Amino acid sequence: MSTHDDRIVTQGSQTVTRKASLADGSRRFRGLWSWTQGEGFSAGRVLVPEGRWYPVVSYGHLQLVRVQFDDLDPMGIVHHANYPRLLEHAISAYVAPLGLAFGGPKSDLYHVIREFSIRYDVPIRGYGDVGVHFWTERLGPKSADMGFRFVSVDEKVVHAEGTRKHVHIDPRSMMPAEWSDLARRVHDDVARSAGAD
Repeated sequence: MSTHDDRIVTQGSQTVTRKASLADGSRRFRGLWSWTQGEGFSAGRVLVPEGRWYPVVSYGHLQLVRVQFDDLDPMGIVHHANYPRLLEHAISAYVAPLGLAFGGPKSDLYHVIREFSIRYDVPIRGYGDVGVHFWTERLGPKSADMGFRFVSVDEKVVHAEGTRKHVHIDPRSMMPAEWSDLARRVHDDVARSAGAD
C-alpha cells in the first residue's frame, strides 16, 4: 500500500516528482518517487523506463542502470570487472543534472579511487535493468567514503555490495583539494544517517 501527497512537477523538464510513503511487508520507505513521462529519460547507459514509478530508498539514492549484452561473460552473467563501471554510470547519471558534469564550471568530478571493495552475492543474469543503491558514509574536507549495493528492480535480491573511497583532486596541481559547496550538498543529500537500515 502506498500513500501520496504534495505532487511536484519540475518546471522545464518532463520529470514528475512526488512525496510518498510505501509500506511493503516489514519495510517502510519515506521519500521521493520519480516518474518520467514521454519516452523516458536516459543519460549514457542509465535508463528510467517510461511511465514507471520507482522508490528512492530511505537513505542514499537508487538509480536504474541498463545492463547491455557486452557487460556479460560467456555464462550470461555480468562480468565481475563491469560492476565498478556500472556503479560509475549510476553515480554520473545522478550528479550530472545537479551540475556536477565534465565540461561544467566545477572540478569536483576530478577524483582518484583510493580503495574499492565489493562482495558478490547473487549473479546478475542477462541484460536489462538493475538497481544501483549508493550513499555517502563519511564526507571529509577532501575525500568521501561511499557505500553501494546492486539490487533487483523490486529490491528483493541483493546482487552485490561494497564500499568506495575516493579523494578529490585539483585538476591543475593534481593534489588533494577541498570539495566545493555544491559537491558537499550533493553528498549530504545521499548521506546515510546513523542507525539507517
